Amino acid sequence: MVRNSWLALAIVFMAISFFAFLKLLTVADLSFAVPASAASFVLETVFAKLLLKERINLLRWAGAGLVACGVALLAL
Repeated sequence: MVRNSWLALAIVFMAISFFAFLKLLTVADLSFAVPASAASFVLETVFAKLLLKERINLLRWAGAGLVACGVALLAL
C-alpha cells in the first residue's frame, strides 16, 4: 500500500478536506457547516453520473434527493 501513489494522494486530499472543514467550523456555525458538507453527497452523485458515466440506481438517487431535502429544510 505504501507504494501506491493513488492511495497517498487520497490521504493527502482527505487531510486537506479535514483541515478545510476545521477552518469552516472556526468561521461558520455548526448548523451551517454540517448541512453544507452533507450537500457533497448530492454533488458526488451528479458528478458520478455526468463525468464518470456511472449507472446510478434509483435507491442512490432517492438517497441524494433526501439529503438535498434535508439540507434545504435546515437552510430555512
